[in-house]
Amino acid sequence: MLMLRRHKKLQLDKRYFKLSMHTHQKKFKKKKLSVSEQLEKYKSNPIYEGNIPYSRLIHSQGENCVVRFDLSAIPKLYAYTLFFSAKLFDDYALVTIKEKDRNMFLKAVHLSDDSIIDRHTRLYLPDVKYDEMKKRAEFLGVEVEFLVIAEKDIDKLTKEKDRYVAFAPENGKVKLAFLPQNKDYVLHCLYPDKHQSESDDLFSVTRNSKVNTRLKSEALLNGKQMRYRTLTRVEVEELHKQTGGQEMFAIFSKSENGGEE
Repeated sequence: MLMLRRHKKLQLDKRYFKLSMHTHQKKFKKKKLSVSEQLEKYKSNPIYEGNIPYSRLIHSQGENCVVRFDLSAIPKLYAYTLFFSAKLFDDYALVTIKEKDRNMFLKAVHLSDDSIIDRHTRLYLPDVKYDEMKKRAEFLGVEVEFLVIAEKDIDKLTKEKDRYVAFAPENGKVKLAFLPQNKDYVLHCLYPDKHQSESDDLFSVTRNSKVNTRLKSEALLNGKQMRYRTLTRVEVEELHKQTGGQEMFAIFSKSENGGEE
């Protein structure tokens, strides 16, 4: 009789344990994402591999190169003294390197054709840069703007490539993408005779707001105070000439009779 009761108790203990575990697991069970939800999550949080953060690499000094390569090539790159960041996809990777490391990259993946880097960079770099631009626009709360220009005009913008993204030419046309704060620069470079940059005007609000903000920051960092003086427009223009056009002061209208401060 004692053995029977003990046996029943063991059975009850096992059933209770299974029941409690089932209840606990059910309570904290995670929701299984659908395929579409998993893809969206991957798009917003892509997987990167490499020996340097992607953002630090692309913003460091030197031209960027992008190469599409097999996933199996990624481990080989760690054996070489070059910086790289690879965005991983299902069956390939987009590897970003610096122009100065292209020869070492070719050696790492056992390739002799140097032109593959140029071809892939022209094809994939605009998309990579555009993704970064969209993220920055979202952070700033603005929208990316676009402009279609003649292919021959792209050389007018080659000095500051970080201000825009130029997509591959199609039918003699190039599509540009840029943030609103760079629109003035783009238009002024492309059409200097037609588009007068507002920042070129000594008395413009845009120019003086930027200069005033910079001067205040410098004064605060150096523990100094801002100084103010009332001048006429003619005196301001003369002072501007004497300082060689350097942005050493900001100007704001004091009255409607031409006085400037």
